Amino acid sequence: MKEKIIEPGICPYCNAPADFKYEIDGPIMKDNEPYIEINYQVNCNLCGFNESRTIYIPLSGLYVLRYMLTPKSRIAIEKIKILTDIRKIENTAINK
Repeated sequence: MKEKIIEPGICPYCNAPADFKYEIDGPIMKDNEPYIEINYQVNCNLCGFNESRTIYIPLSGLYVLRYMLTPKSRIAIEKIKILTDIRKIENTAINK
């Protein structure tokens, strides 16, 4: 499941308005644990500042902190958590 989120923000270099783009994907299974992949990108049209990176965060930790997040990202985290729970139930049913 992928969600794209664009939030207005301030360029960390020149303090001009800039769009912060996030693509949230998950669940990504690593070492038998669900993770969330976040692709982050900011481009400043004024000074040319450009930054992008990909990070992986354990779903369990991010789920605990979900109320600190923006409503759009919280919804994406909830969807991924539900998908993870459904997969666990399906795997349990298959292994019986």
